[in-house]
Amino acid sequence: MFPALIGDPNEPIDEIRFYLINFQVVQLADDVQRDEQVDHKALLKLRGGGWEIDVERRIDFSRALNHMEERRGYAITHNCRLVRQGSQGERQKFTFQEGESALEAVQLFTSFVRGGMVGVALPVGYMGGAPVLERWDVTTTDPGRYPDPHRPRPYHGWYVWYDGQGLGAAKWLPSLFNQFAERWWHPDAQLQAFWRNVLRGLVFTYTDAERMDESRGVVPACTALETLCWAILVETERWLTGGRSTDGGDNEFDKLSAAGQIRLLLRWAGIDTAIPSSLPELLRKARSSNWDGPQVVVWVRNRVVHPDRRDQLTDAIATESLRLALWNTELVILKVLGYDGYFRDRLDAGGIKRVPWVAG
Repeated sequence: MFPALIGDPNEPIDEIRFYLINFQVVQLADDVQRDEQVDHKALLKLRGGGWEIDVERRIDFSRALNHMEERRGYAITHNCRLVRQGSQGERQKFTFQEGESALEAVQLFTSFVRGGMVGVALPVGYMGGAPVLERWDVTTTDPGRYPDPHRPRPYHGWYVWYDGQGLGAAKWLPSLFNQFAERWWHPDAQLQAFWRNVLRGLVFTYTDAERMDESRGVVPACTALETLCWAILVETERWLTGGRSTDGGDNEFDKLSAAGQIRLLLRWAGIDTAIPSSLPELLRKARSSNWDGPQVVVWVRNRVVHPDRRDQLTDAIATESLRLALWNTELVILKVLGYDGYFRDRLDAGGIKRVPWVAG
């Protein structure tokens, strides 16, 4: 549905208030005083690109969470406030159009944390405490998720990388958002446009893979990995050339197979390409063909894309290949964002571990 805008988007404002839909993260960073009671771990302060975003868990969050889990429903989970900082920390005026980039950044970041699309809803622009502009719309939102005995989903036991109840948002999420913001608001206009396209593509394909069943989810998961291959190996680290070669042949990037590109990407990130024992069907298939993780995941992707070639592709192999592809995707994204904290390991029954590129 096209958004309905009431007011002038070019009129100066000093604050935008909005809501998050289906941000299923229980523990935030700071306490919130509500009358005579304290709501513990109910506030998250995000800073980046000259913007301040306060994300506050609603007082009825538990009831909303139950609704989302049991009915795969939708609920307003957080009240949010967006302001712009000056060089001395003072609040600055801005236009609603300028604030839209920050709203999109919040949506993409929280969606990556959740592992599903989080909706940004009903933003209202204020000036001096008075509303001057409203936009009636909600961005793309995935339904609430619930525990599934056949495939772990929230809550509890959902194995996306972020453990919303145990890892400590106060320590990790603000710095992670700051790294995200450095790319989203890159001072070089060309690099800013590049990173915005990359981050949009990554979040949408990553959450697509989480949303789909195992027989199809490996396709967007591989797409996310291949996006990362080009962004890292060609555009940022310059490990491979990506343009046309002088003799008119393939460049270094195109000379590599998809598995070879992913293998080199994992090497850059410090991630082992071996298949762990927790994926026995995938390990058995790989050993029979002398393959590593990237090779067997690409093989599964190709079998899914070409249904007439689905010989030897069992449900167990498809399920395990999706888990491995998502594990690789979320870890490489964390590496790109300079993350050095802990994550929930979907390949080890959700165990909490330090990212593999940090020694010890």
